[in-house]
Amino acid sequence: MQLEMEEMHDQFREEETAEIRELQRELETTAKACRIVNFKLRKAERRCDQLEAEKVQAEEKCRQLEARFRTSDDRQHLLELEEELRMAKVSLVVPVLISK
Repeated sequence: MQLEMEEMHDQFREEETAEIRELQRELETTAKACRIVNFKLRKAERRCDQLEAEKVQAEEKCRQLEARFRTSDDRQHLLELEEELRMAKVSLVVPVLISK
């Protein structure tokens, strides 16, 4: 009877040891996955910060350009450039129409 009890305890310990090893493997796998996700999160946060800085720079540049073109001289210059662009487009279209 005593021998049977010891065998049952030994079997229980072996099963428990195997379960603990399996749990340790799962824990290691989960820890590795967490490190990877954490790395990707930090990378995404850095990219987000970089994009935010670029956005601020672009907005500032846009404000500077808007302020620059608020004066009448600049507006007139812009209108002249737009007219030149229209004329250039027309001069490109006319030869195409004539050749047809």
